Amino acid sequence: MRNFAHRGLWRRPTEQNTLAALEAALWQGLDVETDVRWWQGEFIIKHDAPVKGEKPSKLSDVVELLSCYRTQQAALHFKYDDWKDKKSLGITEVLQPVKDQVFLFDMSLDYCRQVKEKDPGIKVGVSVGDKHYHDAFAGLEQALAADIDVVWADEWRQLYTKNMVGACHASGKLMHCISPDLGVVVGHPRAEVGYDKTWRDLLTWGADGICTDRSLELKALCKSWYQQPDVASVS
Repeated sequence: MRNFAHRGLWRRPTEQNTLAALEAALWQGLDVETDVRWWQGEFIIKHDAPVKGEKPSKLSDVVELLSCYRTQQAALHFKYDDWKDKKSLGITEVLQPVKDQVFLFDMSLDYCRQVKEKDPGIKVGVSVGDKHYHDAFAGLEQALAADIDVVWADEWRQLYTKNMVGACHASGKLMHCISPDLGVVVGHPRAEVGYDKTWRDLLTWGADGICTDRSLELKALCKSWYQQPDVASVS
């Protein structure tokens, strides 16, 4: 299972989405999730639009960093709705050195189609959830029928099931899942207690990845999980 460190490994919010936070995660053997914006003609790493005086890292810096960790992956959250600019399709060129290690997600199905037309080798995904945070969220059936690589499952209450994981795999798609611990602000019932139960469910069902702020804790759980005799004999 892929273990995506949400915006890297950080202690203070100001460290999120920095090269230092991303490298700290990669150094620990983790995968990373980070936010990408198309801002004034450049691809930058930032959750929100920069304010005056800020100098966020560039996507090209992340590409260079990731190329030093060839076994790990980056989930690139292309922020709504920067990808509506046609010039943003230039992201396919920026990603060429590491295109086997990355995927873009949270765009519309139409934008995913455009990326695939420009470069079929770039992996793309859409967000699916029972609470839609913007109008590019897809329904599960839409996502399963589309020419995409990843279903990025954004849980609100009761989204994750064994059948959902199976349906994604049956359609040839990976299913990466937001951990409940990222849902503190929206009041997820397992945000602070019980998120590890969701992790165990997803491990049991064969989900492909989890994105969490607690990646080191998930790493320890996965280590013990895969050391179980009944799991080791299957893997």
